[in-house]
Amino acid sequence: MQTERQENDLYNEMYEEHGKLLEQREKEKQDSIKQKILQDKASRDQQLRDETRRRKIDQKENMNLEKDQLNRFRQEMESEKAMQ
Repeated sequence: MQTERQENDLYNEMYEEHGKLLEQREKEKQDSIKQKILQDKASRDQQLRDETRRRKIDQKENMNLEKDQLNRFRQEMESEKAMQ
């Protein structure tokens, strides 16, 4: 009777341990998924920042090119006026 009781206690311990391991594995899986989502979000955020920065640089370069072109036109017009 005592050995049967010990076997039942051992079985219950093993059952509880198995349940804890399953819970731990599920928690680790969810943590892993959460971490991947956070990494993906960080990657998208970085891409967005990079794209925004690139657009600003492109706009600034385009504006500078337009200014240079306008200055050349002005110089050409002044040269033409001076020649006349």
